Amino acid sequence: MSENELFLCAPKRCELQDPELRAAVRRSAIGPQVELSAERPAFHVHLEAPGLAGRFADSCFTLLPGRPRVVDFLPAAGRPVDEAQLGQALRVRHLRATYR
Repeated sequence: MSENELFLCAPKRCELQDPELRAAVRRSAIGPQVELSAERPAFHVHLEAPGLAGRFADSCFTLLPGRPRVVDFLPAAGRPVDEAQLGQALRVRHLRATYR
């Protein structure tokens, strides 16, 4: 399944409000994960963890109010990562944060 958004003008011209995005790192049975929530729509949400070997199971998505999203961090083979490490390295970016 896939989703997509249609902006009727250049995304940078949209008068988006700050989504007040929140991220919490927690442990699951398969490893660390990030739970994200927002007060207002957050477009093009992108997760990064510079310096950690691994990748996120999903990135570059829309986060809507009332619909939290959980994203697993998948460590590289033989390179375990715990939630404290991920919490320190985690960067969450979104379209509104790129405005000047």
